[in-house]
Amino acid sequence: MDSLPSPAACAPPVDLPQQVDPPQQTERTWKAPAAAWQLAGGIALALVTAGLHALPWLVESCFWCGWLAIAFGLTLATRRGWIASWWMTWLWSTLALGLAFYWSPAAMAYTLDSGWGLGFAVALPFLVWDGLRLAAGYWLAARLTREVTVIWLPAGLIAMALEWALPSVFPWRLGLPQLALPWLVQAADLWGGGWTTLIAFAHAGLLLSVGWLIWKRPVRLVGGQAARSGASLRPAPVASSRQPLPSYAAICGGVLAFNALYGTWSWWTWEQRSEQAPRLQVGLIQVDPSYTWSTDRLRELTADIAPAAELVCWPESSGGNYELALDDLSDADEVFARSREPERGLQPWTTPSCELLLGGKSYQGERDDPERLHVTAMLIDPQQRITDRYHKRFLMPFGEYVPFEDSLPGMAELFAMAEHVQPGAAAHTIASRTGAQLGTMLCYEDMVPQAAYEATRAGASVLISLANGSAFASHHTLRQHRLLAQLRAVECRRYLLRCAATGETCSISATGRIVDRLPVQEDAALLTSAALLQGQTLFVRYPWLGSSLGLLGLFAVVLHLRSLKR
Repeated sequence: MDSLPSPAACAPPVDLPQQVDPPQQTERTWKAPAAAWQLAGGIALALVTAGLHALPWLVESCFWCGWLAIAFGLTLATRRGWIASWWMTWLWSTLALGLAFYWSPAAMAYTLDSGWGLGFAVALPFLVWDGLRLAAGYWLAARLTREVTVIWLPAGLIAMALEWALPSVFPWRLGLPQLALPWLVQAADLWGGGWTTLIAFAHAGLLLSVGWLIWKRPVRLVGGQAARSGASLRPAPVASSRQPLPSYAAICGGVLAFNALYGTWSWWTWEQRSEQAPRLQVGLIQVDPSYTWSTDRLRELTADIAPAAELVCWPESSGGNYELALDDLSDADEVFARSREPERGLQPWTTPSCELLLGGKSYQGERDDPERLHVTAMLIDPQQRITDRYHKRFLMPFGEYVPFEDSLPGMAELFAMAEHVQPGAAAHTIASRTGAQLGTMLCYEDMVPQAAYEATRAGASVLISLANGSAFASHHTLRQHRLLAQLRAVECRRYLLRCAATGETCSISATGRIVDRLPVQEDAALLTSAALLQGQTLFVRYPWLGSSLGLLGLFAVVLHLRSLKR
């Protein structure tokens, strides 16, 4: 006889309440707030990173903030998700440069003779382009590795390559603010300005390695399962077959150790050579040449220091616009007949007691429609003869020429130049009767390494820059111009004398140290002494060497990191 089913089996199914796993419930409860905090933290870190990138360009003593900025930027790059995405990296990089070079819209508005709005519209594409140059180093390195202690090396090498390969209207390098402590950048005489960027990344790599050791060491729970048995959590090293940290930390330490040793040796060596070298007494006159009384003010300040000077320098645009065939300024009628506006007939210094080096213009052909027009540095002797000239070779974009004006329709009309200036043909030093060979640069040229090292190759014993930055109202612009020029002294191991209309007028030693300077935007005269140095550095002889070694190093790092992923 079959057994009857039990009452429980015949009963209809009953919906029992689901049991809730307390840990899972806690995870669901806190997942959304944790994601929100993570999002807010990522945005805050991006804003802080942008601000830290900008700060060293505005406050020189905060150069070390650049190391923190790079470390934070690399930390963002190693994250996953949108905060490390290409467009987000580009966005905070552009913001960083917009803060650092906040004066760009006003400068463009001045160039276009327009309002701030149009100036901003024109400046924005250039800031976005420079933001691309900054962002690409972080983002491309993150495609190679997300190891926070490793990424500094590929990122630094990529940044070096991009700074060399991609043009920029304002040719900044990420490592230049370290010139506030020139001892850090002495190896630029070997491998150029790219080395300063690599050193900045190496300092960031050191910070990240120390931070990893303190906060990010892998932790293993001693005794297996934790807490219920009362076992304490103690950090214990976890073995890895690849172990990228030790090797890349060693490279970081080696780069910084070499830089410290070479910096100490070269600093002492070149300071000693400068003390033993012949000296040239130079007077630098800082006056804005834009006013009708400017020449009288230049003469007045010159008279105060001329008795103690062997050479006096006036800034760019302080001279007249003379016919190239004119070689004597002593005859007022002849000068008037063979010159053109502005300042037609100008005789700069009618009672000279020493040589005068100044910046003006030279033309060839008809006065009203010249065949050629040059921005020119002229050396005038005590008899008012023009003994030598140098024509500017690297012109200021959007100030003296419009890039791509021949290939892009409408560019020439948008940036209407009052006059079309032609560049000089070749590097040329000006021979002074004091025996000094003057490697003269005009305004924008002192930011271009090629202008300085070619002048040094041509025999320059001292570098002199004549600049007119009177269009820039911000003192940050004037100091940033000096900062971009300052490394020329280290690369070429020459004294660099800057005579600027509104600043920054200064004397920079062969080690990059600022010896004397004048306050910006003040009429003043500076009497300084410059060492006349000889010889050629490795960078002057082979300016391509640093970028070539950087590319080879990047290739080796890429191969190594790819082998670790296999």
